[in-house]
Order: sequence, then structure tokens, then C-alpha cells
Amino acid sequence: MLTPNDSGWQAKPAGVLLLLFLFLALMMPAVRLWDRDEAIYARTAVEMLESGSLLVPSFNGEVFAHKPPLIFWLMALSIRVFGVNEFAVRIVSAAGMAGTGWLTFLLGRRMFCPRVGFWAMAVLLTSMMSVYLGAVAMLDAILLLWITLAVWAYVELLYRPGRWPVLIPVFGAALALSQLTKGPVGPAVVGAMVVTTACFARGQISLRWPHYLGLAAAAAASFGVFLAWAIPANASSGGEMARMGLMTHVVGRALHPMEGHGGTGAAGYFATLLIYVPVILGGFIPWTIHLPGTLSALAGGRIGSRRERAILWAWIVPAFLMFSLAATKLPHYIFPLFPALALATAAALDALREGRLAAKDRAWFRRGTWIFSPVIFGAGLLLLAGPWLVLPPPQALPTLASGVALIALGWAAARAQRKEQTEFVSRTLLVGFPMAVLVVVWTTVPRLEPLIKISPDIARVVRSAAGPDTPVYMAGYTEPSLVFYLNRPVGSPVKTLSGPLENLAKEFEQTPGLVLVSTEAWFAWASKLPLDPPVRELARFHAINTNAHAKREEVVVSGRGLKN
Repeated sequence: MLTPNDSGWQAKPAGVLLLLFLFLALMMPAVRLWDRDEAIYARTAVEMLESGSLLVPSFNGEVFAHKPPLIFWLMALSIRVFGVNEFAVRIVSAAGMAGTGWLTFLLGRRMFCPRVGFWAMAVLLTSMMSVYLGAVAMLDAILLLWITLAVWAYVELLYRPGRWPVLIPVFGAALALSQLTKGPVGPAVVGAMVVTTACFARGQISLRWPHYLGLAAAAAASFGVFLAWAIPANASSGGEMARMGLMTHVVGRALHPMEGHGGTGAAGYFATLLIYVPVILGGFIPWTIHLPGTLSALAGGRIGSRRERAILWAWIVPAFLMFSLAATKLPHYIFPLFPALALATAAALDALREGRLAAKDRAWFRRGTWIFSPVIFGAGLLLLAGPWLVLPPPQALPTLASGVALIALGWAAARAQRKEQTEFVSRTLLVGFPMAVLVVVWTTVPRLEPLIKISPDIARVVRSAAGPDTPVYMAGYTEPSLVFYLNRPVGSPVKTLSGPLENLAKEFEQTPGLVLVSTEAWFAWASKLPLDPPVRELARFHAINTNAHAKREEVVVSGRGLKN
């Protein structure tokens, strides 16, 4: 058994980190783009690369002012290497999670010991929300990387104030990169942590006013870097970057629930104040099994010294309050505090292993199965029964492996946890949970996707019938993923049509080479038009659109004057 001071222990984190990175990468080719943001970000990166315009992002030929450009720059670089596909736009997130994992290891090693650093990294990278956000084409994994880098620089400064000439510039650079990823979110999380430790943990830290002055100067310089992009980008976009990016998607989301994400009115706002409690419990699976015991030990002062506990509380509490008080609430908003939860969990496990926890902490570790078991067994039963409701038996049969694997893992972990075999539980979850997820991704998801995510199938039909200059319109089915999978030239965007059907008919009359992605009702109407050549149906698809509240849709691809 390796001890925290064993030199062999130092070699473990890099190897496990590589395996977990490969685990995330293995999921990417198996799954189509699911989230609407995935498709928007992916297509925006493609257009940025093809147009050569790095200043102002665009989606489908229109200015996309929702987010700063760094995630699109990184995806565009990856696309240049790997081509236009799911893997290229997602591998950026896996790299971001790997970097965050390594920084979490360094934080755990600095604050506690190498063993805690290792387990903190492992817990973070195998929690459910990390697995999801590390394998999709979204910006959260990259944002977390910069936030964790800034936190690492600050924590290192607390322990080694003499290294300020290196650490303060790193702190500023991380804040600048976080702002170029998602505006003020990074500085808000890190700034709240710095202020909280300065106010409530004075006796535990050795920083003096010159250090704080340096941190403030670095934060100001980071904002200057952000403005160096934002000012010319806003001017080039006619003010859209400020109007949409700042006023709508920063101020607006904080003050008003957007796109149905949050409660409406005063009653709805207060009803959703604690929504991130179940989000954390679900997103931290499978390590939620250790979370009650961890919080008991942390609150009781039985892990680390007062300094380490102050750092963890200053990371967790202000971020939780900040995101809970905002009106718009999406599950991944709370992600920036997950490294702190992983560090606390790893430290509690180490204290338990060394016999430093109280009896009530051990009792709360056993009670962790109350949260863990319903989630794991519920997911397993859903995988066992769900596919039979929507798939023919020959296709549903292989998905049984997913449910069986998850239920077996949950049973073994829950049984050992009740016997206080927490080290066995941790090792089982570290190996078993990623394997169970891979089984789900490679056996179940590909069989369900043709019923849910039909954009790649539609795109194949459209590309076979239309050339790169043929006008392509969407009416009724307006999924951003279709724009990505069609991969039209930047100068020939996909147009979205709305309004009276008579207006749509004019497009058929004026543009014989039109391909229309439409609803069945529109096709039934358009097929009766006295046009020569007539409108003809190319294909139709049925789907349960998970991006539209599980709405059942029938999509018809039709057109006239096509090449075949």
C-alpha cells in the first residue's frame, strides 16, 4: 500500500489522468450533437475558421454575440487539425477537463498531501457533470480550467508568498482567459473567493497589502485584455456584442429567467432558490455517496487545518450563493465549485482512512447511500426498461448490458459503503463508473439517437439532392444541429422561414432549386401548388425532439428542380 509520502505515488496521477482523458475522448465519436449550444458553438467555430474573421463570431451567417470568442478560437484550431466532425469540436472540452484535473491534483497536494491530490483529481473527472461537460462541445470545461488556474495561483500565493512575481501574472492571465470565455463569471467566482478569505480567514493567511494590491492590479489588467477584444468587436458588430453579450446574456440572465430556466415571478424565484442542491447531488454522482460524510467532517473541522477549510468554504459558499441568487438557472452554471467539492471529498476520505473522523462523520458516510442508491438504481432500471418502449426487441436487447452494469456497480458500492469499506468503494467507483458510462454510450445511445437526433440523417438527404449553392430553407424544424451537419459554405447559409405559408410558396416559385426542410402540414400544402417542375418529397423523418420539451415531430424534406 502506497503512503502519501511514497515516491511511487507521484507517478500515479499522470497515468490516471491520461486514462480519464481517453475515457472522455472515446465517448465523442459515438454520440451526435445533442445540446443546442453544442451545435451553435460548433458551427460558429466552423464559420470563424472558413471566413478567417476572428474578431466577431457568427452563426449561420449572422452575428453571434452571445459569448466571447475564445471557445470558438480553440474549436477552430481543432477543426483545422481534425476536420468538421463531433470529435474535433468536443476534444477541446476533454483537454480543458484534463487540465483542470491536473490543477486539482496540484491543489490537493499543496493543501493536504499527494494522496488527497490524486483522489481529488479522480473524483472531479469521474463525477457525472464533469463527464458530460468534458465530452460535449460547450464552453464550461474551458471556463473551469481558467477558474481553477486562477484559484491555484491564489492558493499557491497563500502558501508561498515569496513567489508573487510568477503567481500574480498567472492569476491575471487566468482571469483574462476566463473573461474571453464567458465574460465576468470567472472573475466573480475567483474574486468572491479572494475577498471571503481576506475577510474571514485573516489569521490563517500570510498575505499583506502589497500582495492584495498585486492581485487587484492583475485583475484590472485582465479586464484590459478583455476590452482589447471587446471594444473593436463591439464596434465591428454595430453594438451587438454589448447589447446581446453584456446586457442580455449577463445582466439579463442575472435579473430575469431566460428561456424557461428559472421560476417566473416572485413565487417562482423563491421556489427555485435551492434548485442547485439536487443539481449538485445528481451532478456529483457517483461520489455523492461520500458527500454527506464529507460535509459533516468539513463542518466539524476534522479535515485539514483552519486555513484549508477556509479555502474550501470560500470557494464553495460564495459561488453557490451567487448562482442561486441569479434568476436564470441552468445545471452547468454551478460547475465552478466542483473542484472544491472534489478536494473536500478526497481530504475527508484521507482523514477517514487515517482514523481522524468522528463517529457521526462515519455515520454520515454510511447514509450517503440514501442519495446514491435511488439515483444509480433508478438510472439502471430506466436503462433496463426504457429502450423496450421505443425500440424493437432485437435493438433493445443489447441495451440490457447498460442497465445491468449500472445496477451491479450501484449494488456493490452501496453494500460496501454500509460496511464502511470506503476505500474499496472509491476504487470500485473510479474504475467501474467510467466503464459503465462507456457501455451506455456505445450500446444504448446509438440505438436511441435516430429517434431523437435526426439532423445528420436529414443533412445526408439534403446534400445528396442539393449542391453547395442551392438555397436551403428551414420551416418548422429549426434545429441548430442541422446547420452544423449540412456544413454549407459561409456564403450560402441556411435560411429560416416563418410567417404565412403563402410567403413560403413564393420561394418555390422564384427559386426552382430550393430544398425545404418542413413540417408535414407545409408539404401537404406545397405539393398542391401548380408548379413546374412540381414540389416533390425526398424523405420524411419522425423524432422526439428533446430540445423542444420532448415534442413529437414529423419532418419532411421536399423541393423542386433538384439535381436528382
